[in-house]
Amino acid sequence: IAVDRADIPATTQRRILATQDRQPQPRCPIPDWFDRLRNDTLDQLDQARDDYNRNCQQAVELEQHVASVEQQAGAARLHAQPFNAAIDTAEAALAAAIACRQALHQQLATAKRRDRHILRPVLAIAERDIPTATLKRDRAIDAAQPSRTVTANTVERLHQVRDQQRRHQLFGRWLANPETIDILQHRVDALDTWRHWANGHHLTDTQIKQMNTGLYVANDSTTEHFALRRALLNHPPTAAIVRRAEAVTIERPSVPELSID
Repeated sequence: IAVDRADIPATTQRRILATQDRQPQPRCPIPDWFDRLRNDTLDQLDQARDDYNRNCQQAVELEQHVASVEQQAGAARLHAQPFNAAIDTAEAALAAAIACRQALHQQLATAKRRDRHILRPVLAIAERDIPTATLKRDRAIDAAQPSRTVTANTVERLHQVRDQQRRHQLFGRWLANPETIDILQHRVDALDTWRHWANGHHLTDTQIKQMNTGLYVANDSTTEHFALRRALLNHPPTAAIVRRAEAVTIERPSVPELSID
């Protein structure tokens, strides 16, 4: 028992030493600006999500607005139908009266003397029918004017909201592109993986490749991201994995490159 008790401190010490041996050894120091870079990227990710959600909400609201104005335009056209029909009827009557007068004039010009005394009273009636038909046509137009104004205004408003919807569909996908969210999320994940790598933790080849891809900004235009990628290349084992992947192909996301200023 005394021997066992004496061995306890040595056993504990060996366990401590073994644990210390298993502790990851940092591969490189983490820059002072790393947390700021990650927080800025998270802020842009949150902003991209907010923009996308707001864009989707605006799309729904515009769709509802278009449907509402379409319904109003349909109701306005339906309300105007009787008035437009009355105008068509009055214009047809006026055209018939004018045609009748023209026909009587032609008949009178070629009629024999004994027939002219019959045609002249009929022509006189036809002449009086034209002002009467004109007055009916004008009254029909006046009666239809309010409904026509409402219809014209509603149709014009419908054209405007449809144009607004088309502009939103055209520009909204650029201003609030869901692919931007994927890029930023991939970059945040890459930053977290880089910190894990810098602290000495083991990463698989796939994780290293994805990290290198996620840290890439178009033409390495962002100094901080370039510095992080440079740290990977300065570590020979990691650099071999990165260069081996780049020799085949860098598996970058199939989305536009996004540079974060």
